[in-house]
Amino acid sequence: MTDSIEQLLEPLRAEPRASAILSDLDGTLAPIVDDPAAAAVPPEAQDLLARLADTYALVGCITGRRALDARRLAGVDGLLYAGNRVDISPSFKIKNDGSVDGCTQPYILRTQTILQNVQVLSVGQQQQKPAGANNTGASDSNSGVSGTLSSDAKQQPGASTITLALSPDDSLKLASAQERAKTVWTSLRADGDTKIRDIAPSNACVYE
Repeated sequence: MTDSIEQLLEPLRAEPRASAILSDLDGTLAPIVDDPAAAAVPPEAQDLLARLADTYALVGCITGRRALDARRLAGVDGLLYAGNRVDISPSFKIKNDGSVDGCTQPYILRTQTILQNVQVLSVGQQQQKPAGANNTGASDSNSGVSGTLSSDAKQQPGASTITLALSPDDSLKLASAQERAKTVWTSLRADGDTKIRDIAPSNACVYE
């Protein structure tokens, strides 16, 4: 059996930059505990994951947890934590159009949701190679959200980076929003919430 496993692993070891390693989180990397919030990946497993992430093209954790919680639990950057979905809402500073009652200032801040149900591909990902997707994404230097990445693009492992699934049209929409927006916000959706809603913009007076 040992020889058989070694033979199966040989192609992965021979071409690590073209190979991926995926592992369950709870019960595999992190021991099962009574309180899920108290679960943790042991330091020796964290060290091993970090070495694997530096060697293989993709190392990922498969889990039912939210991506941010999975990253906290694993404690290792450069891994793939997938599954969450977010809405993208940029805030634009625009001329006062009278939409804010009592505002006499020359400008207002308009925050509007422009993309909904965006799939999170990874958090703190060192190398990302997303396949074509029908979902959308955003880019934001303020909140640490990354936009479209080429197959060989790399992020600093220590950076707080979120990689999102993008369609070509929405990539352009988000690139335009990032250039014009004061801030781009991401809001985490509840598990299982995929509904597309008609969300009215929120306007606020800008006092300068």
